[in-house]
Amino acid sequence: YLLQQMELASTTYNMPYIISLVEGFDKLKIEEVFRQLILRHESFRTSFVIYGEDPVQLIHDQVSFTIEEETITKEDLEYKRDQFIQCFDLSQAPLLRVSILNIKGGSSFLLIDMHHIISDGVSHGILEREFRQLYSGEKLPSLKIQYKDYSEWQNSKEQQEEIKGQESYWLNQLEGELPVLDLPIDYVRPVIQSHEGATVSFVLSKEETGVIKSLAEENGLTLYMSVLSVFTILLSKLSGQEDIIIGSPIAGRNHVDLEDIVGMFVNTLAIRNEVQGGDTLEVFLEKLKQTTIDAFDNQDYQFEDLVEKVSVNRDISRNPIFDVMFNLLNQGDYEGDLSTFNNKRLVHTPGISKFDLSLTASDYGEQLMLSFEYCSDLFKSETIDRFINYFKQIVYQLRDTHDEKLSMIEIITKEEKQQLLYEFNDTQKDYPKEKTIHGLFEEQVEKTPNRIALVKGGECLTYQELNHRANQLAHYL
Repeated sequence: YLLQQMELASTTYNMPYIISLVEGFDKLKIEEVFRQLILRHESFRTSFVIYGEDPVQLIHDQVSFTIEEETITKEDLEYKRDQFIQCFDLSQAPLLRVSILNIKGGSSFLLIDMHHIISDGVSHGILEREFRQLYSGEKLPSLKIQYKDYSEWQNSKEQQEEIKGQESYWLNQLEGELPVLDLPIDYVRPVIQSHEGATVSFVLSKEETGVIKSLAEENGLTLYMSVLSVFTILLSKLSGQEDIIIGSPIAGRNHVDLEDIVGMFVNTLAIRNEVQGGDTLEVFLEKLKQTTIDAFDNQDYQFEDLVEKVSVNRDISRNPIFDVMFNLLNQGDYEGDLSTFNNKRLVHTPGISKFDLSLTASDYGEQLMLSFEYCSDLFKSETIDRFINYFKQIVYQLRDTHDEKLSMIEIITKEEKQQLLYEFNDTQKDYPKEKTIHGLFEEQVEKTPNRIALVKGGECLTYQELNHRANQLAHYL
């Protein structure tokens, strides 16, 4: 709520997605199904207003809802989809927008957009499942509770007492000065945090995926922990820092009655690991495993409360506590062929990025697909491409480094090492030995007096100006 108030026109926390419609669909029936869903889930009838000095949920008995329909050409689909995504006024329910786009002579799509304040990733699945059930004539069992009941329980005195121990755990984990991750960025960091972003996906080969899964099996890790370990090592190598904090979302639905409720249940864990160069990979993985288990055991403590409790320097150019995220999605039932994915021609799709850098991994069985979402006001696309190569380079080295120290892991390839150490440093130049360096410089002054010779900060000197100043200093000496 507060982030949206800081930038009212922002669509950073919109959650759009598309559903394919069957041929011969009934628009009026679709509209009626959505009205039923809005009545079923109070989140769709909730707006947010300031009451006294606090933002509160306001649940309405009825809200007006209509679906717009438009027929377009195939070429206009992307433009219309982008145009559909507009900022929400949080004081006006429903925070849900639906539209139908028909492609001339082709398919039809249902465009859905919700604000993150009433929805999370699981809510997407609930909405789509219940939409299809109601549209096909099925009846849904009534809901035992609504989101406000969860909200009341979460803020109850009993629950607050229950999670006191979890608060102690997190305050202990994040005590002392928190590290600010210093990644090698391409542009000056904006004064106010930018959400301009892009996403690029890449696939690990069966051999690379096998290394990550073997790493998990041999060290008693989950796949989540195994991929997290590679990402943590990558960030440490890129930044030269040993103390790394990575954010990770967690579903937050720990009770069976919450499984079918539309709402914002997601919590965020701040997972802090040390990548000490003197540790072996085996020791590092054991520490990371325990840190991750402990974090998940204390997942009920809300991240927003943690931010308030932890002593952190507020910086509007960054997120509080961490600037990178990691998430693992389970896609084990995917039957497509990832071998057709072209890793050599990486596609960077413009969008938004809530963090400096986020890594999302999806498990497709024999192969893993990963996506980097990054702030395009900080990183060039070619920099992220290098990060992808570094990630794979780490995976490649993990096959035989169980007993080796982490300091031995290198992120650059042999070819890049050759370029950095030898090609870039090959600056030898033949010149006439009977001439002096300052004599050769003055010859260059005669040839190109007005060309730039020296740049420092905002000041530039031509060859002629530099030669004049050098002569002044020589005469003075």
